[in-house]
Amino acid sequence: ILEETKYDNTLQEAERFASNLDKKYDNRKCHAVCESTGNMWLKTYEAFEKNGIDVKLANPMKTKAIAEARIKTDKLDARILAHLLRSDLIAESYIAPDKVREDRSLLRLRINLVSDRTRVMNRVHSLLDKYDLECRYDHIFGVNGIRWLKSIKLKGNDQVQLANYIHSIEFLNSEITQIEKQISVEASNNENVKILMSMTGIDCFSA
Repeated sequence: ILEETKYDNTLQEAERFASNLDKKYDNRKCHAVCESTGNMWLKTYEAFEKNGIDVKLANPMKTKAIAEARIKTDKLDARILAHLLRSDLIAESYIAPDKVREDRSLLRLRINLVSDRTRVMNRVHSLLDKYDLECRYDHIFGVNGIRWLKSIKLKGNDQVQLANYIHSIEFLNSEITQIEKQISVEASNNENVKILMSMTGIDCFSA
């Protein structure tokens, strides 16, 4: 062991740490490993990658099993990861290229927005059930359904809640539409996506 240190969980600190390593050990090839947990790994991984340091992303569950079997310890800390890397025993997690990571972030945003909208819609259903109200339209959150929801008069703060839910749904609908347009544009420029979309049942989102 030549050196043990620590740095703050920020992009600036991760880049400073990686840059210092590259300068200190420029006479030999530097290899690194970080554990796939939270946002920390991405900051470290990108900082190492930017500075030309070969870095592996350790799968925390698989690496933990190897560490316990080979080193007989419960704590998977930086020193153990370094020993595992030196012994070529790192169980790696797949790291997608930058472009793919960008595409995934856009898709995750759409998934999160749809999930948020679903939660608000469920609250509307719960509120309507409280008053035994049923919508006569097939799609309660369609144009006619939203118009019907806005016409409902409830008691006290329930009316405030309903108005807030409707506003949230309309806002989320707008955001989802914008994101879907952007995803469609990205998909139209991706040859692999075009090939996948030629298969039955696959749209631009799943492709």
